Amino acid sequence: MFSGVAGKLKMLPLMSTLMKYGKINLKEYSQRFSDPFLKRALPTIQYDIDEVPTLVPMVFLSMLSVGDAGMANRRFSSAFTVALRNVTLDLEEKSTTTQK
Repeated sequence: MFSGVAGKLKMLPLMSTLMKYGKINLKEYSQRFSDPFLKRALPTIQYDIDEVPTLVPMVFLSMLSVGDAGMANRRFSSAFTVALRNVTLDLEEKSTTTQK
C-alpha cells in the first residue's frame, strides 16, 4: 500500500498524527476518558504494559480492521487446529502414563 517513493509521499500528511500518538503512552492517553473503567482498561488493551506508545495498538487494530493481521486462511486454520489438538492430546496421554 505504501511501498515505493509514491507510497511514502502519500503518507506524508499522516506523519504528524503518527508522531503525535507515538509520543503519548497508553497510560497518559487513557487519562482523557471520564469513565473509570476505560481509564483502567485502555492501558492494558493489547499488552499489560501501560508505557507502550498509543500508536502500537492503533496500528494493530487498524491492521485487523482491513484483514492484514490475525486473519488465518480458513483451510490452513482448520488443519492447524486439528494438528494442534492431536499433539496436545498425545502429550496429555504421555504425561498421564509417565506419572503413573
